[in-house]
Amino acid sequence: MHRTGEQNGADIQQTGKWTHRFAQTLILAGLPAVVLTFGALFADKPLGILLVLGEPLLLAGGLYLVVLSVWNRNFFMATAFGFAVAIGGYAIHEPTTRYTALGGSPEWVRELRGCTILPKPVTGPVRILTWSIDPQKPIDTDIDTLLTYSPDIVVIYGTDSPKLGDKISAALDGEAKFFRGNQDVGGIMAIVRGSFQYCGGSEDTWEINLPALQGGSSQVLLGFPHITDIGVVPLMMVRLDAMEGPADLLPWADRVAVGASQTGAIAQSLGTRRLILVGNLQVPAQAQAVALPLVSSGLSDVRTNPNWPHHYMGIPFLPQHALDHIWIGRDWHAQATRILDAAGQQRAPIMVDLVPETRTQR
Repeated sequence: MHRTGEQNGADIQQTGKWTHRFAQTLILAGLPAVVLTFGALFADKPLGILLVLGEPLLLAGGLYLVVLSVWNRNFFMATAFGFAVAIGGYAIHEPTTRYTALGGSPEWVRELRGCTILPKPVTGPVRILTWSIDPQKPIDTDIDTLLTYSPDIVVIYGTDSPKLGDKISAALDGEAKFFRGNQDVGGIMAIVRGSFQYCGGSEDTWEINLPALQGGSSQVLLGFPHITDIGVVPLMMVRLDAMEGPADLLPWADRVAVGASQTGAIAQSLGTRRLILVGNLQVPAQAQAVALPLVSSGLSDVRTNPNWPHHYMGIPFLPQHALDHIWIGRDWHAQATRILDAAGQQRAPIMVDLVPETRTQR
């Protein structure tokens, strides 16, 4: 029996419909799957750092495609792009629940372990204030406002000005420590309402260099500040390397990932139960390449609101990320966090109130 041309045409049309539906199904399921797989593969790699930093742009691009598809009445593609945006956001923000093996740290770090785990627990809450500033923009007048909050420990990245440090230490009736840096990123200073304690020798602060470009500045600083009427707080101050420019994008992400891994190893050697880490880590806490080694060491992130960028080229800007972090051991509980006035700086100060966990709370 011979088929007519109309029957052949109907079969071709039906086949075309099934092919179109199959293609739609493949796109609807495949696009989010590709996004999820890509995120899972690279979330804890240096490339994952770039994905987290670029998240606002990626989100804006995805939503643009959704709106454009709706505008063109292509609701199928709008649904596919919407699923992809949601899955991508999940992949980036998925909490760190895994652990990774950490490498070694300098042998002398373990010699400080006793000063981290043996002191008596602190007897009250501790207020931490940290700020990463542009070394070319003085903050001498702006610091007066911050001191009205009566912090116990102040860590400022971007300056080692003795004048400023002396001003803060006088206001806190405490002691300041200065760590020199290069001209581009400035030094670091730490001030405590009290004094820095020695640990079995003649030193009361220690420094370990982390991966950085030649002339860069990336380090871990260790100290044991004694807060008056509160007790000794094991403190790590960390600054990871800054990016040199667009051409340095991938190498910079790798340096940050390696620096975070080394930081986690140092924290693990010290013992993290009572430890407080105050860091200018350059990337948000949800960047798994940075978070994973710190979580594996026994620390947890104190989540704060975004503190960067508050200004871009002199123009006020909507902050997108928290680039300055505070990580704590299990003997601490974050009671409150606050983002303070940026005072014309790109990053705003972060203030965190920590309270010691009691034995009944564990």
